[in-house]
Amino acid sequence: YEGELVRLCWLSAPWLAWFRGDSSSTGDAADRTWLSLRDRWGLVWAQRVREQFNRAAVHAQWPVRLRWRGLLWEQPPTPSLLVAVDETLRALSSRFHTERR
Repeated sequence: YEGELVRLCWLSAPWLAWFRGDSSSTGDAADRTWLSLRDRWGLVWAQRVREQFNRAAVHAQWPVRLRWRGLLWEQPPTPSLLVAVDETLRALSSRFHTERR
């Protein structure tokens, strides 16, 4: 009985992952861009983009840091800052995929 239960878990894992939905469907545009890249390219490439984004944010003195689960704002962003952050993240991730709007 245990063997069949383990087999059922292994066979159901891909379906459960698919069923959980696309994590890039929530949040603002920059969060969707980040989550899409992270989910498609995995730890190595996502970590590289995340480090580059965080260096750019420090350099630009933005009150935001990119974490594994999305953007972490130190203060509420202005609309123009949201656009700048999204453009920067899109530019950094453009080598990996083209984002659908």
